[in-house]
Amino acid sequence: MPLLQRSSPTDFANSVLPNLHGPLVNIRLNPSGKEYTVLRAVLVSQSQYFSRIFNGNFSEANEQSATMEELDGILSTRSFEVLLLWLYTGKIKCGTQEPGSKAATLIEFARLADMYGIIQVEARIAKQLRKIINQEIAYKGSVDKESEDGSPTDNEDDPDANTHCFTAEDIRSVVNLPMGHRVRSLVAAASVAGFLLKKDYRFAKVAQEVPVFAADLLAQVHATIGGVQYDSTWMAYVTDPVTKRLLYLTKW
Repeated sequence: MPLLQRSSPTDFANSVLPNLHGPLVNIRLNPSGKEYTVLRAVLVSQSQYFSRIFNGNFSEANEQSATMEELDGILSTRSFEVLLLWLYTGKIKCGTQEPGSKAATLIEFARLADMYGIIQVEARIAKQLRKIINQEIAYKGSVDKESEDGSPTDNEDDPDANTHCFTAEDIRSVVNLPMGHRVRSLVAAASVAGFLLKKDYRFAKVAQEVPVFAADLLAQVHATIGGVQYDSTWMAYVTDPVTKRLLYLTKW
């Protein structure tokens, strides 16, 4: 088990999977042509999708083999290898340390898990994504901003800090998850600070182009504003739904 947990998704798929024993099924991804030999029990016990195709009256059940068409933003060698590693070890590893790439991989993995009916991993993905957001805030604060004397400062005065790891494409992708999905809700919640505190909110154009995201954001803003409080000088503030830091509503 230690070897499984240390492996990257790609190393696991290429080196560890072939050496595991038990009834096997073959999964092929098109158009990449990448093939994986996987323990049948692992797939069917945790995925409603794979349980149906390998236990039902389908050709895949007879052949114990399935071909999957890769789907942009959902199924790729990257997301499928992350899925396999999680199914075998319960660990989520993205194979990259760059925050933006990790966030994109987690969103893609969330969509793949949702498509395959794997609901157990939803909270774990959201937890990792929240961790990336907080780490990125700390990192950006230490290297991007300096105080007047040249020393590093924190990043709490940057309203867009919560969304540094996301792109417009991430936003367009995550809204394809079901309403109420933890990952979809988290991305909208991460956008609240920028929306409330900046006139040039960085995802304003995306919100105009993607009504579903605008609705998600509005719901998160409404919930946040509902908790408005006032300090001793009667300055209004709310609590950031992701980082729990105080957001003073100076824009208003």
